[in-house]
Amino acid sequence: MDDLEQALQILASISADGTVPKNIKRAADEAVERLKRKDQGFSVRVNAATAVLDEISNDPNMPFQTRTQIMQAAGLIESAGRKKG
Repeated sequence: MDDLEQALQILASISADGTVPKNIKRAADEAVERLKRKDQGFSVRVNAATAVLDEISNDPNMPFQTRTQIMQAAGLIESAGRKKG
Protein backbone atom coordinates (compact mmCIF):
# COMPACT_ATOMS: atom_id res chain seq x y z
CA MET A 1 0.00 0.00 0.00
CA ASP A 2 1.43 3.37 -0.96
CA ASP A 3 1.53 6.50 1.19
CA LEU A 4 -1.53 8.09 -0.37
CA GLU A 5 -3.66 4.98 0.13
CA GLN A 6 -2.58 4.82 3.78
CA ALA A 7 -3.46 8.48 4.26
CA LEU A 8 -6.90 7.94 2.71
CA GLN A 9 -7.49 4.99 5.04
CA ILE A 10 -6.55 7.06 8.08
CA LEU A 11 -8.85 9.90 7.01
CA ALA A 12 -11.70 7.43 6.40
CA SER A 13 -11.24 6.00 9.90
CA ILE A 14 -11.40 9.52 11.37
CA SER A 15 -14.64 10.18 9.49
CA ALA A 16 -16.14 6.94 10.80
CA ASP A 17 -15.10 7.49 14.43
CA GLY A 18 -18.08 8.43 16.57
CA THR A 19 -15.91 10.18 19.16
CA VAL A 20 -14.48 12.71 16.69
CA PRO A 21 -16.19 16.14 16.56
CA LYS A 22 -18.17 16.88 13.38
CA ASN A 23 -15.97 19.77 12.24
CA ILE A 24 -12.92 17.50 12.30
CA LYS A 25 -14.79 14.80 10.38
CA ARG A 26 -15.75 17.42 7.80
CA ALA A 27 -12.12 18.48 7.43
CA ALA A 28 -11.03 14.85 6.96
CA ASP A 29 -13.74 14.41 4.31
CA GLU A 30 -12.70 17.66 2.62
CA ALA A 31 -9.07 16.53 2.49
CA VAL A 32 -10.16 13.26 0.85
CA GLU A 33 -12.28 15.15 -1.68
CA ARG A 34 -9.39 17.44 -2.56
CA LEU A 35 -7.06 14.48 -3.05
CA LYS A 36 -9.51 12.72 -5.35
CA ARG A 37 -10.23 15.68 -7.64
CA LYS A 38 -9.16 14.82 -11.15
CA ASP A 39 -9.50 18.34 -12.58
CA GLN A 40 -6.34 19.51 -10.77
CA GLY A 41 -2.72 18.45 -10.88
CA PHE A 42 -1.41 16.07 -8.26
CA SER A 43 0.77 18.66 -6.50
CA VAL A 44 -2.18 21.08 -6.25
CA ARG A 45 -4.34 18.34 -4.70
CA VAL A 46 -1.59 17.40 -2.24
CA ASN A 47 -1.08 21.02 -1.19
CA ALA A 48 -4.82 21.64 -0.80
CA ALA A 49 -5.37 18.52 1.31
CA THR A 50 -2.33 19.26 3.46
CA ALA A 51 -3.55 22.82 4.05
CA VAL A 52 -6.94 21.55 5.25
CA LEU A 53 -5.30 19.10 7.64
CA ASP A 54 -2.80 21.67 8.93
CA GLU A 55 -5.60 24.11 9.64
CA ILE A 56 -7.74 21.62 11.56
CA SER A 57 -4.79 20.18 13.49
CA ASN A 58 -4.82 23.29 15.71
CA ASP A 59 -8.41 22.71 16.85
CA PRO A 60 -8.39 22.68 20.68
CA ASN A 61 -11.35 20.26 20.79
CA MET A 62 -9.54 17.55 18.86
CA PRO A 63 -8.94 14.31 20.77
CA PHE A 64 -5.21 13.59 21.19
CA GLN A 65 -5.39 10.32 19.23
CA THR A 66 -7.15 12.05 16.34
CA ARG A 67 -4.51 14.80 16.25
CA THR A 68 -1.87 12.08 15.93
CA GLN A 69 -3.81 10.48 13.08
CA ILE A 70 -4.25 13.83 11.31
CA MET A 71 -0.52 14.54 11.52
CA GLN A 72 0.29 11.03 10.33
CA ALA A 73 -2.06 11.41 7.34
CA ALA A 74 -0.59 14.83 6.50
CA GLY A 75 2.92 13.38 6.61
CA LEU A 76 1.94 10.51 4.31
CA ILE A 77 0.30 12.91 1.86
CA GLU A 78 3.39 15.11 1.82
CA SER A 79 5.57 12.05 1.29
CA ALA A 80 3.40 10.93 -1.64
CA GLY A 81 3.72 14.42 -3.09
CA ARG A 82 7.51 14.34 -2.85
CA LYS A 83 7.71 10.90 -4.44
CA LYS A 84 5.43 11.74 -7.33
CA GLY A 85 6.22 15.40 -7.78
